[in-house]
Amino acid sequence: MLGVFRVPRMVRLLKLSIISRNFITKPVIQPTHTTHPHLLKEGELMPFVTVSEFEMRRKTLSQQIRESASAKGFTNHIVILPSASKAFMSGKIPYVFRQNSDFLYFTGCFEPDSVLLIHVTKSGHQSYLCVPPVDPHNELWEGAKFEPALAQAYFGVDEGHTTSAICVLLERILKNTCSYCIWYDITQLQTKLSKKLQSVVVSLGAKNVINPLPIIHGMRVKKSDSEIELMKKTCTIGANSLKHTISISKPGIEEFRLWTEMEYQSKLNGAQFLAYPPVVAGGNRANTIHYIYNNNSVQDGELILMDAGSDYFGYSSDITRTWPINGVFTNPQKTLYEALLDVQLQLIRQVSNYDNLADLYSLMVKLLGKNLLSLGFFKSVGAKELNRKVSQYCPHHVSHFLGMDVHDVPNLPRSYRYEKDVIMTVEPGVYVPSSDDGAPKDFRGIGIRIEDDVLVSESGPIVLTGGCPKSVNELEVLVKH
Repeated sequence: MLGVFRVPRMVRLLKLSIISRNFITKPVIQPTHTTHPHLLKEGELMPFVTVSEFEMRRKTLSQQIRESASAKGFTNHIVILPSASKAFMSGKIPYVFRQNSDFLYFTGCFEPDSVLLIHVTKSGHQSYLCVPPVDPHNELWEGAKFEPALAQAYFGVDEGHTTSAICVLLERILKNTCSYCIWYDITQLQTKLSKKLQSVVVSLGAKNVINPLPIIHGMRVKKSDSEIELMKKTCTIGANSLKHTISISKPGIEEFRLWTEMEYQSKLNGAQFLAYPPVVAGGNRANTIHYIYNNNSVQDGELILMDAGSDYFGYSSDITRTWPINGVFTNPQKTLYEALLDVQLQLIRQVSNYDNLADLYSLMVKLLGKNLLSLGFFKSVGAKELNRKVSQYCPHHVSHFLGMDVHDVPNLPRSYRYEKDVIMTVEPGVYVPSSDDGAPKDFRGIGIRIEDDVLVSESGPIVLTGGCPKSVNELEVLVKH
């Protein structure tokens, strides 16, 4: 037997309502309206996001697959989206779990080692959520999990199964079907779950396996109204937490102390964890772009560069500020900082006038080159040589999309033409190592980056991380007081 749970749609919606209101009274793997009414309204699987929105996402994915050029010649499609698997530091000591973003986007489910299957036909689609089999011994240690019947009703899918039944389930779905295509990312990390799924794909004898991520990421880059609210929330948490972290600065403070404060404030304000290992780099260490050792102290007179963000229900913020640890910019520090801030402010004003990140980068090179020239960085050089030299002082891109992933989403090129309702970072930097004999002496050893998260809206750019100060005067006042 498959352990199949099939419920007519009207009955399923009624059952979902009853379950969400009355039956989920004990903690499961994730918050629910009943257990966490301060976080979730009735009908929401995540803050602001209802079960009906997740259903609409699955419907939209099915429509786009059906209309895809890759779908020609096939009448049936099976989309396989695995969740993240639990990972372990050593033995039975787990890392903090973070759900796979693609799986979460279509389910709202935070269960590890689970799988979403979507069967797409000419006339519609059916969704199947497979969760790990209930293990009483495991629940004794880790708490209650979603069993198939509860998962089917709570997450609004058509059927619920255990992951152990995937092979039999697929055989049933594809019975008497000759023309079908599998949509599955075979490049995924080789976890126990992904290896199992790859063996399933092989056992099906599918000759056509297509990566669904280009379609999925094309959907994810444009944010719904509920996602924009989630992003506003995580950006507010990140900005306020970094603002507080700046305020405790003092000469001699350890970088890891600032890291700890940022994480503490983020969690205190509702984030589950930081979005990524933060960069907390004092002095010349700021010229190492992804310095994450954070194990030195910051000396009097040095700048500190901190790149950090919060993760709130799977949505990330990404902010960078650079400030004087003693509350006073030196003249060279202030001059270089304001030159970079001028570039960032101009870029933010222009994001709605551009439609791709590659062109925005070209504008950054032009603006930063002009400002660095005025500070004596380059002697007379041509345009091409100037571009090369600017990239020497800012070797990273000026922007990336932001959402469920910090670099959201990886399958879209820089040339992707964006429209409204996308969220992006604007993060120019200037890095002058102390060993750079070609740079003006006063600026050597200074590394600066200024980064905000910006919503491209119908009315223009909206800075979501504006709660964290960045002007020279604001930063000095914040540290001093």
